[in-house]
Amino acid sequence: MMQRFFTWLSGEAPEDISGLYFTFGAPLGVGWAALLLLFVGVVSVLLYWPKIAGMPPRLRALASALRALSLVLALFMLLDPCLAGDRVEPGEQLVALLFDDSMSMQIAGANGKSRGQRLRGAYSDAGAAFEAALKKRYQIVRYRVGKDTQRIAGVQDLKFEQVETNLLSGVESVLAEFEGEALSAIVLFSDGVQQPGLPGSALGRLAGRGVPVFTVGVDVEEVWRDVSLDKFAYHRTNFDKSPVMVSARIHSTGLKGRKAVFEVLQGPRSSASAPLTLSDAAEGQEVRVQFIPEKRGWVEYRARIRLLDMGPVGDGREIAPPFKDSVSQNNEAPFAVDNREKRYKILYLGGRPTWEHKYLGRALEEDDELRLVSLVRISGGEKKFQYRGVRTSSANPLFDGFTDGLEDQPRYDEAVFVRRGVAHAGQHKGYPADAETLFPYDLVIWAAIEHDFFSLAQLETTRDFVQKRGGALLLMGGPRSFAEGGYGRTLIDGMLPIVLSAVDRNSRDATRSQQFFVKPTAEGLFTGILSFDSNPDRNREIWERMPPLAGVNAFPLTRPGASVLARVEARGTSFDEQTFYAFQHYGKGQCAVLAAGATWKWQMDVNQETPLYGRLWRQIVRSLVASVPKPIELRGKKDRYVLGESFTLSTVVRDKEFDARGGLRTTLTVTTPDKKEQFLPVDESIHETGLYTAEFAPEAPGLHLLNFEALNDKGEVVGTLEEALFVTVDQREFQQARYNPSALERIAEVSGGKHYALSRLDRIAEEIPWKTSDDASEIRIHLWNLPLLFALLVGMMTLEWFLRRRRGYA
Repeated sequence: MMQRFFTWLSGEAPEDISGLYFTFGAPLGVGWAALLLLFVGVVSVLLYWPKIAGMPPRLRALASALRALSLVLALFMLLDPCLAGDRVEPGEQLVALLFDDSMSMQIAGANGKSRGQRLRGAYSDAGAAFEAALKKRYQIVRYRVGKDTQRIAGVQDLKFEQVETNLLSGVESVLAEFEGEALSAIVLFSDGVQQPGLPGSALGRLAGRGVPVFTVGVDVEEVWRDVSLDKFAYHRTNFDKSPVMVSARIHSTGLKGRKAVFEVLQGPRSSASAPLTLSDAAEGQEVRVQFIPEKRGWVEYRARIRLLDMGPVGDGREIAPPFKDSVSQNNEAPFAVDNREKRYKILYLGGRPTWEHKYLGRALEEDDELRLVSLVRISGGEKKFQYRGVRTSSANPLFDGFTDGLEDQPRYDEAVFVRRGVAHAGQHKGYPADAETLFPYDLVIWAAIEHDFFSLAQLETTRDFVQKRGGALLLMGGPRSFAEGGYGRTLIDGMLPIVLSAVDRNSRDATRSQQFFVKPTAEGLFTGILSFDSNPDRNREIWERMPPLAGVNAFPLTRPGASVLARVEARGTSFDEQTFYAFQHYGKGQCAVLAAGATWKWQMDVNQETPLYGRLWRQIVRSLVASVPKPIELRGKKDRYVLGESFTLSTVVRDKEFDARGGLRTTLTVTTPDKKEQFLPVDESIHETGLYTAEFAPEAPGLHLLNFEALNDKGEVVGTLEEALFVTVDQREFQQARYNPSALERIAEVSGGKHYALSRLDRIAEEIPWKTSDDASEIRIHLWNLPLLFALLVGMMTLEWFLRRRRGYA
């Protein structure tokens, strides 16, 4: 109010002056001048009062007051009254305008206009006048703020496409840019959607800078109804047939009781769905579905939360369709599933023919991706050679009469195997002793085979298979397995997740004859390896109904770090609660043990609607082969990559024996979603042999196909890799995207500014404080020559003369 009064008194001049105050040009000072004016006024009344004693009291008082005020005003003008202040030339002080350029500004309000459209519309109407008022005193600098802060020429440069809003970081970057300069204020235009939040430390730093931030809300508060899909994740499980498990957390606001459906779509077709009733719980609602992909190759899907047409809201009233979600951009999440035709090779080595091998083979045949190769010993090698004459042969007599070519038959002192699914000709001689033959497998199973069967070369190759190649080794129980098979204190013993002890004949006989049940642990059920049903109660009932087994190997101790997925349940026995199934990581691979060799009895379960035995073994095998590495693989691959971010593609190249290969000529081709090929330069690491890297910055969302090829110095192909990267748009700005004026009010409060609605844009310029500058010059505006004061003086003297003459006083 005082500023407006001074403006009225002195015209347009105070707009260029900061810190106006009143003073006198006379050397008396304001205090002494005020006393002098008071003294003159009192003395004039005392001297004038007796001269007009005959006048009526009211007229006498009025005439005395007019005479005193006239003298005081004349003396006031003689003392040279002034308005003084500091004048700084326009442009020497700055005001920064920050405009929110994030994706949340795309959200439409009740009138159908997005927040960005509201900002542009309001600025086109009142922005010119707003900036003109600022330019009278300040220099203006404009910025867009989102994930980073950049200068712009005007609001026409805003695109509202930045994937993150960091308002405080934008304010701090502007403060840092103008450190030491005359920055008067910052005006921030935003919807208040801040990523991430409003950290107290940043607010504290802002409060200490002394630069007020005036915030302008670009939206209006209205009824907010929104359902969003958050914390979306998916993975291929170890369940039977390896289905895809999709999970998400559903957040909803203003839709309590509304019916919705969570679904996974491949194009227009639904692959899985789950209905749910929405709640307004702050922590959201967990929802999961699973499906088995039908199409081969890389398959693109969409996870979506969709409101149904009708449903009760809040107090139970019905909302008739159509109902518009406040934010539709947070309802979907695209993803891609690798459903290429794969082959996992499993080598089964059995010490004798068993029912277990028969039913295990049948179980794995039901999964097209699991290929079982079996070597089942039907005869051991003879330790003694008997001479039977000149025609005596070194071939095993079991083959006499079946073939004339004896050179390819097992020797007399070698074991004889029944082979099933053997693809390599050399494997008919038994278990591999070299990496070239064993390393192509992903999983090796030993069943009822004693330690003395293996040569040192075979044992060392098996250790390298797990430790170096990253394969999986599973040892099954039986009378010739584990401690009973002589594995204690051997090379294999140190690889196992259990500790073997000496065998006691009495305890061994007791365990071989005692029946027991199997009880999965919480970890076994949580991983899904030993789970048959998603309902915990139903799953427990299934396991309680499973037939008992007999013949368990004693595992007194489990190694630290091993994962126990199932235990023995045999109350009243010494092996109750001992480990039944466990695994541990060893080197790059893993080693697992199963304390029985005759689980085939589970095949006899009376519940034939669900073949539990086959499903269980397929899940166990898949869990062991799922993480087995390939010779060439993409290290650290993610399920999804964010558009606009550059990342490093790291490819590890190994040969068939899994030795790292350096010095290769490599090519990396990326096929974009629009079928264009892009060649990326590849660099070989100088720190790690066999590591090749390339930088990639996707320019479009969707599926990007990678083709990597490595050649040696002879031009021969060492290996190839076909992979895919799924690139998505960062949707964080649409999570919790409700207009948040309280955040803007908080920023303004701690900085010393004010918060305004977009419709009050014209009020901001006059609220920005003018800062005193060292370069400012003092200026005085003299008031004695104002026409208003002369007119007032003449008016008072004339009125006093008129009253006095009317009553006959000279």
